[in-house]
Amino acid sequence: MSLKQFQKHLGKIELNRETVERNRLAYFEFYFNYFYNIIVNYFTWENLPNDIDELFIERKLLENGHVSFFHDDLLGFVAQSGTRGKKLNHYDQPLNYQPVNASTATYFKEMEIAYTQNDFKVITELHSENSDKIKRPCIVIPNNNFYEPYISYIQLFCEKLADIELTIQLNRNAQITPYFIFADNTNVLSLKNIFNKIASFEPVVYLNKQKDKDGQDSFKQLSDYIQVFKTEAPFLLDKLHDEKLRVMNQLLTFIGINNNPSDKKERLVVSEAISNNGIISANIEVGWKSRRKAVELINKCYSLNINVKPAETIQQYNLERVALDLAEQEGTVIDPD
Repeated sequence: MSLKQFQKHLGKIELNRETVERNRLAYFEFYFNYFYNIIVNYFTWENLPNDIDELFIERKLLENGHVSFFHDDLLGFVAQSGTRGKKLNHYDQPLNYQPVNASTATYFKEMEIAYTQNDFKVITELHSENSDKIKRPCIVIPNNNFYEPYISYIQLFCEKLADIELTIQLNRNAQITPYFIFADNTNVLSLKNIFNKIASFEPVVYLNKQKDKDGQDSFKQLSDYIQVFKTEAPFLLDKLHDEKLRVMNQLLTFIGINNNPSDKKERLVVSEAISNNGIISANIEVGWKSRRKAVELINKCYSLNINVKPAETIQQYNLERVALDLAEQEGTVIDPD
């Protein structure tokens, strides 16, 4: 929407299907980009060779669930997402990996996945002896134990948040106009103008008298043609705000970021806060362990010194919250602020 269009519609009531869908999409995109940026910046990668983009790795882990790491004769070390093959080993692990990217200039052949240092050694030797039949080895970095992307989970939570925001908007508007009005077609435009003035917070709305067919003042005004029914719409903004924070905190906990599980002002019981910290720590370990194990194997096989860890600011914040909870164990409550 252009600035001119925005100014034209500012303060006017527009709740048709088109504007509702537009607002819902805007809320969804806002929350999606908000959480997407948090997640892809959660882990920090150090000493990546060949200027491999750590943001690319985290994006593909979030969207695809796994990324392959290998050495190319032309490009050197490369990280690429792709698809895992259907043929399995005796541990039900896929044996092949096909890197896929959006570039029309770069294509990588299918590769053999190495799950151990011995696998890598055997595949490398066989490939060097017969490169036509034995594929190049690669190591797969998983997003979690199930090689599962989180993109669909973010979408699910963001859809919930968009729905809550629309409900907040509807309930807020209901406080401005908590009634239904029945009128005939001759008065619809007048009513729309009145409500647009109310929505624009005009302190006074002036109405002109109606004229009859002889041009004389008519005592039949709008009140003679309309009926008003109160909706008795309850004020739910505070409860909807709490529900929005509950959904956001649920997603933050899933990601592994410490948060207050309740937005209420009363103080939290220590055991509840520490329990929440335990869940957060477990969720951090899910993604960190998968990345850490893959990095350890990459370092052994390629003689590199890559390191991956949660972002220092997030890690420090989580540790400070845990330390605060533990320090107050002797009491019965902690201050959530």
